[in-house]
Amino acid sequence: MQMSVNQAQFELQQQRLYYQDRQVLARAASELEPSWPTHEKREPEADSFSQADEQHLEDYRQYVKRRMIEVLAQRELDWQDFKALDAKASDSSAESAPTPERQVSLLVKETELDYQAYHLQMGLDMQTSEGQALSFQAELDWQQLNISSRTVLMSEQQLKDPLVLNFDWQAVQFKGESYFDLDGDGEKDPLPTPHGNAGYLVRDQNLNGTVDGVNELIGAVSGDAWSDIQSMDQNQDNWLDHRDAGFSQLYWWQPGAATRLASLSELKVEGLLLSGANTQATLKPDGEPVAQLRKTGAFVYRQDSTQAGTAPASEGYQMGLMQQFDFYI
Repeated sequence: MQMSVNQAQFELQQQRLYYQDRQVLARAASELEPSWPTHEKREPEADSFSQADEQHLEDYRQYVKRRMIEVLAQRELDWQDFKALDAKASDSSAESAPTPERQVSLLVKETELDYQAYHLQMGLDMQTSEGQALSFQAELDWQQLNISSRTVLMSEQQLKDPLVLNFDWQAVQFKGESYFDLDGDGEKDPLPTPHGNAGYLVRDQNLNGTVDGVNELIGAVSGDAWSDIQSMDQNQDNWLDHRDAGFSQLYWWQPGAATRLASLSELKVEGLLLSGANTQATLKPDGEPVAQLRKTGAFVYRQDSTQAGTAPASEGYQMGLMQQFDFYI
């Protein structure tokens, strides 16, 4: 029997929700060992055969690691003899030994949730060669949920998590780099520079009008800028404004531009909304990842602000964009 299609209709609704959360479970400071281990003389123990076996096993592990690295590098590498270096170090004076460094390690729990779904409605009208009309209506639903969680140990300098305030209602972009000591080691690190009408949220703790160190860049020490400003909400109303004591210390900073900071009050910012959407995106302006977007929220400012931009307006006020990023240093 022959059939002909009179009409086919498809209506598709798709949804994807992605959520990633990173929680610092513990923070511990430890002293790194010198570049080479301290040479110690020990008396042989009774179970010398067991010690020899352990040494052979460790040597084999090191050999396998080296071979794997050489395979990845696609060439043979010139490996240093650290045992000889250890012996040389033991003969050197105490003054020449490297000074132990202090490193802060973070125990971090990472949780990812990926939800995908679609709802398909289909209508099909047909007619047979005998003139019989056929009509089909159907719906199809599909959904998938993946949840993963892991606990990792990382150094604190990997977690640089600032907030950017954009007086224009558009996604924050970064153009070029400035240099700033992000990990407090005395050396300046590359810091992506927000483009356009956007700048970092900082806290001028000593009220000297400049950003002096990593402790004044919101999120750079804790690894979670959003939690930093939430902790400043004294009256717990989910709105950070002049009624909260810490608000008067908050400033807007554009690295590489004028060194003077602009206070939120000076820019006529009325307050920061402390709730937001868990947006996830990787910024790759030139094909290379610059930053990982974590969360998006908003702040409100008066239209007569010197930074007033292209943002939604209502009754003399505008809504700016607040976004939280991950930078890996």
